[in-house]
Amino acid sequence: PLLPARIRVWATLVELQGCGTALDSAELVPSRLSGVALWPWLRYRHRRSYSAVDLAAAEYAPLTDECLVFSAVVGDAPPADRLVALTAQASGEANAVVWVWEADLDDSGAPPLTNAPWARE
Repeated sequence: PLLPARIRVWATLVELQGCGTALDSAELVPSRLSGVALWPWLRYRHRRSYSAVDLAAAEYAPLTDECLVFSAVVGDAPPADRLVALTAQASGEANAVVWVWEADLDDSGAPPLTNAPWARE
């Protein structure tokens, strides 16, 4: 089995502007239609489009800097709960959190395994 030595999770608040299509059930639905607010009927927790989004295909604008929200060494005691304070760097509607993880497999200094979009370059 593959077991990492260290794990880190980074997050940033973003304004998700577009992603997916009606065919993949990840289409963003407008929050207003003809001047009528739709949000009372389209709560985020009920929308599949907010459960998983392919960042490579999404259109989003970062509203905060990326922040380390979790860091742990596998085998050590879990880290204590933590409150994260984020400072807005741009204006917009914070309607999504983009998070990425990194996992160091050992102490060799090799690049970590990650799901970060920049790692695909």
